[in-house]
Amino acid sequence: MPKGRKKDAGKKPPVSPVADVADDKSDAGTVISSGSDVHTINLDDGIGADGTEDQAYAAGSIDLLEEKLKDAIENATDNSAKSREASLAELCSGFERRLLYDFIAGREDTLADIVERSLHRGKTTEQVLAGRLASLIFVQLGSDCGEFYGKIRNLLLTTHTNASVPAAARSACAEVLSIGSFIADEEPETFSDTLRKLSKTFALSYFKGDKTAPQYPPEVTALHAQSLIAWCLLMSVASESIAVDELNLHLRRLPELLESGDVDLRIAAGEAIALMKEITRDVHMEKAKKPDVVSLCNRLRELATESTKHVAKKDKKQQRSSFRDILHSVEDDDGVFQRVRFGKEVLDLHTWRAKHQYQTFCNVLRTGMNFHLRMNSLIRQVFDLGEPILDDLMFSGSKKADKFHRQLQQSAMEKNRTMSRNMHRGNKQAGNANFDDDE
Repeated sequence: MPKGRKKDAGKKPPVSPVADVADDKSDAGTVISSGSDVHTINLDDGIGADGTEDQAYAAGSIDLLEEKLKDAIENATDNSAKSREASLAELCSGFERRLLYDFIAGREDTLADIVERSLHRGKTTEQVLAGRLASLIFVQLGSDCGEFYGKIRNLLLTTHTNASVPAAARSACAEVLSIGSFIADEEPETFSDTLRKLSKTFALSYFKGDKTAPQYPPEVTALHAQSLIAWCLLMSVASESIAVDELNLHLRRLPELLESGDVDLRIAAGEAIALMKEITRDVHMEKAKKPDVVSLCNRLRELATESTKHVAKKDKKQQRSSFRDILHSVEDDDGVFQRVRFGKEVLDLHTWRAKHQYQTFCNVLRTGMNFHLRMNSLIRQVFDLGEPILDDLMFSGSKKADKFHRQLQQSAMEKNRTMSRNMHRGNKQAGNANFDDDE
């Protein structure tokens, strides 16, 4: 859903699909900093962990990629679980790195059947891959994903709320539900229902009746953290009436999650509190039950400076960095600031709303985030980046653009060869001249 739009607003204009280009940029990992400590991320550093890229992407051949994806679609219903998982991974890889709107739009029913079958019958790995595939399809189709989302929404909700399903699969469904609901133009009642289902999951980590934090296995705690993150994404675009209802239910109890023994859940809870603080500045809440700000800030300060020996160094570093920003936002009513450089453009994130949205798309698109920031109309609409710039559209993956790109490369190679030959001729002539002088 584009930035600033509320769930009970009218329909959005359709997102025009952009043809696809080759891209070889790095992953879009991120750390948010606030105040004057501005953290800038350059998404053009490197081309991947191993320094190489799949030839299908590097060569810019859209035809080759589509053939690979067609084979993957055929194998996604194979009897072998390993074959199905490999096919789903292949589809995810292709949709992550390229814009394939026409390819997907012509196969919506087939892809929906693949996702449904994998979620319903597959084991944990296959279910997680199916969820990731669905998220990527939402991002590819943009505002046209409503029909696809409607086909799988009920199954996603059933899988997410089913306690007998592995926690990892339920976590994947939580992410898919939030992204689908974020992009699709859901009715307010449906949107609110999705929020309630997600909040019911992470609320299980609230204090028990004796005011102590419950203990869960790590995978269940990860499910609660992901459900909270998904809930925050939807809260970032919720209408005022829906936001007020949710804040009345959870605003006072969210600080209880700061006592969790899991660092990821603590950080997710802290960022949720910062987001709720930001939202309360924009909505009318006279009767809301709010947490005690003084005790909350004291606890946030403890987490921002924690030096407990039993906590891993990596976890402590991550926690301190996150809670410094969260404390700054809660104490001073400030947002966050992060600068992301990609290609010739810069994206500035000034609010916790934008931070949650950006991080969600990073988690889905991974190494393709740079490309989609430049070329995906939906992503650019969410972050107010305007239409893709002309220089990027020149190499947009069509056959004509591929041919033009090859001609440019060939011309550059011929120019280099000509310069090299001229240089050698010059050296040879100089050597002959010296030889004649010696004689």
